[in-house]
Amino acid sequence: MNLQKFTQKSLEAIQNAQSNAVEYGNPQLDQQHLLLALLQQEDGLIPGLLQKMNINVNGLTQAVENEVKRLPRVSGGETRVAVDLEKALTAAEKLAETMTDEYVSVEHIFMAMVNAPNTALKELFRQYNVDRDGFMKILATVRGNTRVTSDSPEATYDALNKYDTRFHHAIVFSCPFFEEIWHRPSGKGKKQKA
Repeated sequence: MNLQKFTQKSLEAIQNAQSNAVEYGNPQLDQQHLLLALLQQEDGLIPGLLQKMNINVNGLTQAVENEVKRLPRVSGGETRVAVDLEKALTAAEKLAETMTDEYVSVEHIFMAMVNAPNTALKELFRQYNVDRDGFMKILATVRGNTRVTSDSPEATYDALNKYDTRFHHAIVFSCPFFEEIWHRPSGKGKKQKA
């Protein structure tokens, strides 16, 4: 994993996740810590996108914090990175490459955890109706075909968000990656009735 290829907000989230693990006395840094850090980021992209999906972000944040509180505790010692979190961060890097982005941003990390959540997050995502397709559709309306080419892309997204939604749709439909997601039928593989 090349941390030089992570955006400022991604690195901030990873550092805050580690602080959460230390604060709660958890010997392992896991997906719950990182998701909590993403949800608690000031002016964070992830909470904003989840709100656009009509997800109760405060409820989800509280539920994730409760999961962190349930994790094993120890006093002293080093905090290790859990295998599930390491896999998610590696998958986030690959996802950034697939999307032809130069940096790993918070949305890559979040999507990697949605794609391969650990047991606790899988249940929370189910309870709060967080899914890849819904997230990608909302992300497409904010991001369009903009690539992550700097270590602080959130400012670019904020500027794009101020434009008319027709502009977003024009951008989305000109980008094959997002167009495929946008037009994917819901139901996870089930054919829709005509």
